[in-house]
Amino acid sequence: LLRVSCLVFLNSYHSVQGRNLIETNAVAEEIENTNFFDESDRFELTLAERARTTAEQGIAYGLALSTNSRNEVDVPFTSFADYVLDEFGRPVLLLKSDAEHSKNIAQKSNLVSVLLQARRMSRGGTSDGEYSSYAAAERCPRITISGELNPMSAEDASFVSGNFILEHAYAEPLLSEKSNQDFRLWRLEPSSVFYVGGFGVKAQWIDPSEYLKAKADIVASGAEALVHELNDEKHSADLEAATKHVLDIHDALKISVVHLDKLGVDFRVERKGNIVEEYRIKYRIPATSVEDAKSELNKLLQEAWEADNGLTFDGSYDVKPAVRKYAQSAS
Repeated sequence: LLRVSCLVFLNSYHSVQGRNLIETNAVAEEIENTNFFDESDRFELTLAERARTTAEQGIAYGLALSTNSRNEVDVPFTSFADYVLDEFGRPVLLLKSDAEHSKNIAQKSNLVSVLLQARRMSRGGTSDGEYSSYAAAERCPRITISGELNPMSAEDASFVSGNFILEHAYAEPLLSEKSNQDFRLWRLEPSSVFYVGGFGVKAQWIDPSEYLKAKADIVASGAEALVHELNDEKHSADLEAATKHVLDIHDALKISVVHLDKLGVDFRVERKGNIVEEYRIKYRIPATSVEDAKSELNKLLQEAWEADNGLTFDGSYDVKPAVRKYAQSAS
């Protein structure tokens, strides 16, 4: 319950001092997580976890499905399709028996390829705090999965159909036992996985077995909004204090948060001499929820503020959060 106690302290400090800490909705409850301490030494998500996270986030936008065209030789036929993921991250699609893809699979091959992409909002936003537009597609993470696409048995489909309907409400009458539309759920068994983190970012083949074992980042659903909030003008002094206290940088001209997940937060610092550096600051304890990530960020900002204002006692902050510098550019 130590984490909850710290969070309660921060919220009380917020109310007394009027500081702009991140609002949380946490409640005092004991969290059980078998991976909680196993992740304490990790700085960042694995590529498999990033790929799985991208696949989860891409559900809202659908995928591009490519099958072998039965009408042309060695030419793929590609179109859009909605999907969900099963418990192992395998894409599950809804196809009609007489759909072009179904005919291609029946007459040519069940070897297919799909492209899944998460979407991110562009930085800056509008005056009311909402994002104004999507970021360019090439800057968004994406994942290509290839393998065999096969219709699911009625028993297997029964475990996924509810989730598919939850994500895509139009599918409910199509998957009903009374439906005469001849729609079925199909599942892709990955034989290869390729992940691209964005333009100029990590791109790498991932072992399918690692992808199937990985879990999506539990903070991803709220990460974009948190990054946006941290980059708001009201937190500029907090970011400056964190940069001084944690990164020991005192000549920053511009500071921004570029990413965060369950393990830590990434700072981009522009310094004198046209130097741009990027750092990862690891949470003292991995987050187990979005609210937990807010708590860790609050503690980081609170610690930096107290250190910046000389409010440390008996070496309380001598051991700073772990930091890793992973990028630098200079003109």
